[in-house]
Amino acid sequence: MNILIRSIKYLFIFVLLVFIAVLIFAATFDANNYKPQIIEQAEKATGRSFTIDGDINLSVFPWVGLKVENVSLGNEKGFKAEQFAAIKQLDVKVNVLPLLKKEVEINTIRLHGLNVSLEVAKDSSNNWSSLAQAEVPAEGAETPVAEETPQPAGEQESALPLQSLRVEGFEFVDAVISYDDRSSNTLAKVSELNLTTSAIAFDEPVDVEFGARVENSQPAIDTRLEMSTQLTFNKELTTYSLRDLVFTIIADANEFIPQQEQVEIKSSVHVSMDEQHVALKQVKISALGTTTLADIAVSQFLQTPLIQGDICLL
Repeated sequence: MNILIRSIKYLFIFVLLVFIAVLIFAATFDANNYKPQIIEQAEKATGRSFTIDGDINLSVFPWVGLKVENVSLGNEKGFKAEQFAAIKQLDVKVNVLPLLKKEVEINTIRLHGLNVSLEVAKDSSNNWSSLAQAEVPAEGAETPVAEETPQPAGEQESALPLQSLRVEGFEFVDAVISYDDRSSNTLAKVSELNLTTSAIAFDEPVDVEFGARVENSQPAIDTRLEMSTQLTFNKELTTYSLRDLVFTIIADANEFIPQQEQVEIKSSVHVSMDEQHVALKQVKISALGTTTLADIAVSQFLQTPLIQGDICLL
């Protein structure tokens, strides 16, 4: 008995020392000391310049988190834009201990100031394909194929859905995506792209706000998009509800219509993946001085879609 008590005592001391060591490591570790190595590996993997002008803040315990600012990836040689992609701020933290119980707790996910330049040259080559090719094995190299073996019951249970999800919110703010196709003389730009949410959890309504400006050169169209709704989904990710959905389109398209036009769509949407059923209830479309009311149901949308409903033009 004394030996058992002594062993438990030593084990407790060992665990306590490990815990203290982790806390000291987390408090003293500075990821900025490894910035040159991070940049070197990123440039080696992509074949492009990579810069981190801001600080890297890394947390280890009890929240595993990363906050980095002013990161940019250079463009492919032969293309116009100086940078292929840049981010002003990325901030995310995940609570470690709840993961052991298949519970996810995340702070507000922030992605601010994303700027992406997509380009197509006159010969139809583009500036993004090489990034995917960098991960593809060289021609002739053998790719190992994992053998499929039956999973034990314990492993099958590990594939079950999460028990709970809690995200304080999502901020995708001030994003810009540019598209320059010199093979067809087409320019397009999505700017003022914002997507924000309230706290995210299973079976609880999530306030969602979306906005963007879309400009296109051929045909010349300048469009503003706005959307708001309350999104609810279950933990199996098989049912989704969009309550009080309001989608607004404000377009300037002088080639088609002489003046600015606004289209507003209101509805509530319910989606069941198991039943392959989508219901759009109390749809109201206001455009070109007219109002259309409808109730629409779509079934078997993964096979042969069947659309039914009533439409009334006022």
